[in-house]
Amino acid sequence: MHASSSQRHHTRPYRLLGVLLLLTYSLMGCSKSSTHTSSGALNTINADTLSFKQLKNDWLVINYWAAWCGPCRDEIPELNDLAAQHTDIRVIGVNYDTLTHEALARDTNALNIQFPVLIQDPSTRFQFDRPSVLPATYIFSPQLNLIKVLNGPQTKDTILSVIRSATPKDAK
Repeated sequence: MHASSSQRHHTRPYRLLGVLLLLTYSLMGCSKSSTHTSSGALNTINADTLSFKQLKNDWLVINYWAAWCGPCRDEIPELNDLAAQHTDIRVIGVNYDTLTHEALARDTNALNIQFPVLIQDPSTRFQFDRPSVLPATYIFSPQLNLIKVLNGPQTKDTILSVIRSATPKDAK
């Protein structure tokens, strides 16, 4: 037996409420308070996995770049040097255009990026807004606190200056 038209319309608000509650409870697991302590991992184009536990031990420099961005191209060698010369600083790249697979690997190789490049954008996990200008560099303390956002091309020295001038509570 089928429900009458009036019975079906009467139950729709309750079904919608149930769906909304389910979505709300699902999203609560992604609250800001759990972001930095998440056991989730970030994947790189080289099939490496970076866990939050690994990242909490060092300074973290997240750099957004794009192949079409001239200043990004200029700053890549500086970031390569920073990553190679400072074992207590992790430099991670993020493609602004959200390229994937072969296109991401092609651009990474074309720019000679020697530090890890993430497959996914980490802005949601680290609770910051995606940049509106390029290049953009986000500097996090070893406790994964956002220390500073630098817009425009950076040098190894400008990034080290920010890290050195961080407050004692954020120093390693």
